[in-house]
Amino acid sequence: MGKSASLRLAAGEDQGLASPPSEYRVLLLATLITTTRDLPVKLRSLSPTEAAIEGFNLPIEGTDVILKRGGLDAFATVTWAEGRRCTIRFETALDEEEIRAQIRQPRTAPEPVNVETAEYRRPGFRTIGLTEDEQRAAAEWAKPRGRLAYRD
Repeated sequence: MGKSASLRLAAGEDQGLASPPSEYRVLLLATLITTTRDLPVKLRSLSPTEAAIEGFNLPIEGTDVILKRGGLDAFATVTWAEGRRCTIRFETALDEEEIRAQIRQPRTAPEPVNVETAEYRRPGFRTIGLTEDEQRAAAEWAKPRGRLAYRD
């Protein structure tokens, strides 16, 4: 928000300014690159200056990293790390457009289904394609003879 907008708000003049949120709660896959390895991570929140990360074997506090996701390559430093979570602070702040490009997902409309002609079957084991010997072996195996049957 610019200085003039801040002054208008302080003076009580709300001009209907729609400021973007300072932090986006997200669940996005990304890669955290260190000098020794590339780590697959999950972005849990993203703001122009920092991000919250979740993953395994995360770097310790003070480590310089690169956050990579899609077209975004952002240099950052780990500011806090504990267990499977850490936060990173970006070297240069991200533009609002860069953030929106990361959280924007293309949506496709599902194909319409004709209920009259659609075949609804439970996915799973079918006997189609099995020989008679294979069907007989499967039926024999299913009998509880010679082993204990599970009972509630």
